[in-house]
Amino acid sequence: MKSTAYLISALCMFASAEHAHADSATIVDPAIRGSSGLSIFRDAVPEEGDFSDATYKAFKNFRKDTLYSEDYYYQLRLVPQYKTTFSNCNREPGIVKFFQRLFGTSEAALVLLKASISYRYASGQSVAYAQDASPATLFMLGKGTDPGTMNPGNGCFLDVTNSPTYPLFRYSGGGSQQDYDDFSLRFIIQGGEVVRSNLLSNIYKFFDRVSAAASFVPLGSAAAKAVSDSSKDMDDAVSNALGRDDRFTVGPVYIKQGDRLRIRVPDLIGNSGSIVLYPRKYGSIALDTNDPEINAAHVLGRSELASRGCDAPKVVSNDCSKSTTIRDTIRSADSVKSVNNNLPASIFQPNDPEQHKYAYNLCIEIKKFLRENLRLSTLDEMMVRWAILVDSQMMNALFDARVNAIAQASGTTVDGLRTVCWNKGDDETVRGVVTKALKKRLTFNSY
Repeated sequence: MKSTAYLISALCMFASAEHAHADSATIVDPAIRGSSGLSIFRDAVPEEGDFSDATYKAFKNFRKDTLYSEDYYYQLRLVPQYKTTFSNCNREPGIVKFFQRLFGTSEAALVLLKASISYRYASGQSVAYAQDASPATLFMLGKGTDPGTMNPGNGCFLDVTNSPTYPLFRYSGGGSQQDYDDFSLRFIIQGGEVVRSNLLSNIYKFFDRVSAAASFVPLGSAAAKAVSDSSKDMDDAVSNALGRDDRFTVGPVYIKQGDRLRIRVPDLIGNSGSIVLYPRKYGSIALDTNDPEINAAHVLGRSELASRGCDAPKVVSNDCSKSTTIRDTIRSADSVKSVNNNLPASIFQPNDPEQHKYAYNLCIEIKKFLRENLRLSTLDEMMVRWAILVDSQMMNALFDARVNAIAQASGTTVDGLRTVCWNKGDDETVRGVVTKALKKRLTFNSY
């Protein structure tokens, strides 16, 4: 057990770190007892680097660096930047001294880093990727095995979780003071002398099952129970292996928009690096393609756009498939069909005078559905609306002689109809981002 004085000093250190400027805040100092030599610190996401995709950068540049609520998506990224194996420890005195200094042994030792991760999607509401009862094991460093195996010996091992795939959510405007559009993490650091090195093999056996290896764990699923059970098995194995169960708990630690967390171990035998966590930003799903041409069929056929209708709990619980409003593509989304009981390709019928009276309200309803039901970003809402108008030939009608009759029948003016269906701002944005910034061709019917 840690002394009361130590706990107070650790808590004071954490409290001061949480209130430090987000550009540079130490969360865990490697010199503090219980850190097992690990350090965790938060800084700002750099301007350069793979912290946002090309569509986000293009839209941000078009808007002159100003993006707002609903303008983009973001996704928690966990990126390991370590090698995955060590050579024979006896030939590397640095790591021997490391374990000797930390745990008083150079024979067998273990360090683990675990994390529970929650996504806060609205004020006071959150869902867990990895729960406190079954945290994801991010990092495992040990000594006491044969090189390249998990049999007892003199070698070392380093295992880091693979990059998991977390869900993509639309930004809702939560800034540095709001408790949404961010992630809450609790870290557990365990480390100490291993009583018998053969017990390391039991721990290693469970690592893949309880790490965030391939994906987040859906809540309420068989996978969640399996990981929870394996996590308990791993905890038991660690408790049996360590001479004492030292746990250093840190949190909650928040990753807000523009933040980056980095987890480091000391430079050991040339194996310096970090595990990096940050929200990566995306401007558009429809435009995220290597294809040099964007056409209506491409946009309407993207299943990733149709599946945007799931809210945060359903996404994390892997329950999207049960939603009646979600289909494979935009073309088959029930809520779009219900606007006028038509598929998007024929939802506008500019050559049918009987349908002209619906045009103004249809444009309003389509825009509302794409924003509120499908939760599309600003760019994607424009691109899907553009695709529907082009595919139905309504785009041409808005800018030729038919527009007068359509506007009159739907109870508005020509300018009023164009304002809700496809206005100058829509056109300038799409052309500015797609053709000028992304250098892609738009198969745009001329008007």
